[in-house]
Amino acid sequence: MDIIKHFKTLSIVSILNIILKFNLIILDMSIWEHASKRKNAGIKECEAICGYCNKVMKCSGGSTTSLKAHLKSKHGIDSSINPNNEKQVTDEKKPRTMSDYFNRWTLKEIVADLATDGISIRVITRNKYIRDSVTKSGFKLPVNESGVMNLIHADYEDKKIKMFNKIKSQIDSGKKFSMTVDEYTTIRRRRYFGVNLHVSESNKTLQTGLIRIMGSCNAESMVEKITEHLREFGINVEKDIVGSTQDGAAINKKFIGIIKVIEQYCLNHAIHLGVCDTLYKTTAEFNPIEIDSDSSDESDIFEDPLDIQVVQDNLHDSMYYNELLKNARCAVKFIRSSSVRNQVFQDKVKTKFGMEIELHLDVRHRWNSITAMTAPLIKTKNCLIETFNELQMVEIINKLDFISLCTLHESMEPIKLAVEALSSENATLLTAKTIVDFMLHKLSESNSIISLELYDNLKKRIDERWNIDLMSLLKCLNDPSNVPSKNTISFAGKLASRLFGYMETVPQTDSNQTVDVKCTESITYISLKDELNALLQKEKMAPSKTVPDDFKWLKQEFVLFKNTGKRTENLQKLFDALMTIKPTSTDVERVFSICTNFCSKIRSRLSDKSLNALVFLKFQYKK
Repeated sequence: MDIIKHFKTLSIVSILNIILKFNLIILDMSIWEHASKRKNAGIKECEAICGYCNKVMKCSGGSTTSLKAHLKSKHGIDSSINPNNEKQVTDEKKPRTMSDYFNRWTLKEIVADLATDGISIRVITRNKYIRDSVTKSGFKLPVNESGVMNLIHADYEDKKIKMFNKIKSQIDSGKKFSMTVDEYTTIRRRRYFGVNLHVSESNKTLQTGLIRIMGSCNAESMVEKITEHLREFGINVEKDIVGSTQDGAAINKKFIGIIKVIEQYCLNHAIHLGVCDTLYKTTAEFNPIEIDSDSSDESDIFEDPLDIQVVQDNLHDSMYYNELLKNARCAVKFIRSSSVRNQVFQDKVKTKFGMEIELHLDVRHRWNSITAMTAPLIKTKNCLIETFNELQMVEIINKLDFISLCTLHESMEPIKLAVEALSSENATLLTAKTIVDFMLHKLSESNSIISLELYDNLKKRIDERWNIDLMSLLKCLNDPSNVPSKNTISFAGKLASRLFGYMETVPQTDSNQTVDVKCTESITYISLKDELNALLQKEKMAPSKTVPDDFKWLKQEFVLFKNTGKRTENLQKLFDALMTIKPTSTDVERVFSICTNFCSKIRSRLSDKSLNALVFLKFQYKK
């Protein structure tokens, strides 16, 4: 209590001094291991006696400066270092900033990030602000362009190793991949293959870069180049690749036949071809109807004159919409080809809508370009009529039937929506089936003739690209009520043999008995490859005999799936593998779009190595 009363009488400054002295005493406790302290009765001051040479030094007010200097100079003992060779923290800590909580980038990462944002190597090397900023960050930027490019190549190699390790860890965990492949020609007339990898349970696409095509390239060379490219990332095509998605070119079909993976052709290409079949056929492409009235052939298709009229009406309808698109293009070109006419039009648009609305032309090889052209035409109908009247070119706008244009736009809307949904990164074959059915259903509901014709052509093109065996197996693996056919069982068994080498067998059970999957245990391991080879050998030796029933274990697992509603481990592996297959090759088309940004008319001297590095790193530094 006396101590507390004493503290109350002290001033704040006195209390702070006492606390400071107490802290100093604590900090200097380690120094007294080398010296002893005593109080001089004559001068009434504290003194320190060196434990090595017995020298006496003053330590007035608890100061140990002279003792520290003596120990360091005479005996080589630095009291600022503790026994663990760590410096004691006596100074005030430097305040942390936001940069202390992030990993600091290296010079090659800074340069690669700048280059992938579209800044040329010359600008990075010569721009004073960039050089000063890099210097302030503690780095020294190379003085020439080749040195800067070498930094990008070094970062490419680092990121490539990281992707290799990531893919290896996924393979070790039992993951399988599918790929999307396509060909691209740059403005320098150099051809490249683009190869992307897709893994289940992840919407992240792995862009592996570009493969240069030197000279002509047949299907065999294509297989060799892509196989060697994937081997650089630790991918074995036979064991790790489930399927490949690409367009329906003849070389791609032969490529699939050689590489022996599941084929899936791009559904977006099918939609594009179906639209072209309906709207972009010229008059010369329509075959005239020839009927010989003197012929008595009973197999004549047109037995009723009414049938002839229906076909002629459909033919006229297709030709009419082709002419409608030509008239729409004529109106758009008339406005866009003159800055004066465009200014007159935009003034009227800004008065009505408060902003400018650009007119666009459709392109035959561009998906969704028809809606991009028809939408602004329909929206600015009144402004267009006023503009053409003011410019005294009424005959151009009078040829444009806005009612038919609205009908065409409404018919193209579900197609546009389907293309965008199919192009998303999380699209799978199961979702693709739902998207396509939705699009065809909306077209069939419409009363317009153009919608029905689009329905027929799209359905025809899309049906050509479905892999029937693949879709049947997916349906059976997704819904236990679907019973797999013999072809589906055979397809699944061969796929499991190729990807997994062997599968676990399950005990036979009564199909009417409900079995708990958790209680079901695997008995033995069977090599399906050896079993299949043995059956093929028997077939060669005795072709007249019927082949025994294959893949009984797979049938039993499907029975379990039907009874329990839960996939077994083997069926789950198959399902995950099939879900990696993409319905379109849009992902690899995005790689070519990025490539166009780097290799342009102004910037066309990049080497194959540099272009591949920039395209690869662009997706690594994707914001």
